[in-house]
Amino acid sequence: MKRILDDNPSTFDAMRQLVLLGIYRPGSAPLTPTCFNELQSTVFEQLVYCSCPVVVCGDFNVHFDLRDYGNAVRLRDTLQSFGFVQHVTEPTHARGHTLDLVITRGETDVLSLRVGGPISDHALIRFVLPLKKPSVEAQWITSRAWRRLSRDAFTSDLAASELCADQTRSQTCRLTTWSSSTATFSPVCSTSTVQL
Repeated sequence: MKRILDDNPSTFDAMRQLVLLGIYRPGSAPLTPTCFNELQSTVFEQLVYCSCPVVVCGDFNVHFDLRDYGNAVRLRDTLQSFGFVQHVTEPTHARGHTLDLVITRGETDVLSLRVGGPISDHALIRFVLPLKKPSVEAQWITSRAWRRLSRDAFTSDLAASELCADQTRSQTCRLTTWSSSTATFSPVCSTSTVQL
């Protein structure tokens, strides 16, 4: 049996603002109850745990517009059991059926959904998701520019300091001398970095 779904999907974890999953099921591939069980366990059982909005869209090659069509009924039941909603209500295929779907959780708004003209035997679907722009946090990082340190000048300065001249001085005094030399030859730099 040829595997229809990849259970090792590629993910982009950097933003975590949206999960967008594209699905293509070839029309020539048989759609059996086993396939729906695989769809449930491989896809929707994992998506249910995502805390961000989830959009599943693509060519399912299921006549979703036919209310009593067995595969459409099974797909509707699967979506309902996981709290997902299918938003396309117009035909998306040249033969007049709704095969291309846009699926989200029930609480996710899909605005301005339009089924456009055909780009093959399928139509282009456009929609808007009212997502908030992620907040940007600036974080300041303080470090020393160690790469710019002149080792010869630094070594010479330390050799001439009280740090090397008087070994009996207290540890606090030696740390003060070390810090002073370090500050002179490798000053502290503050850099702003943005975290999403």
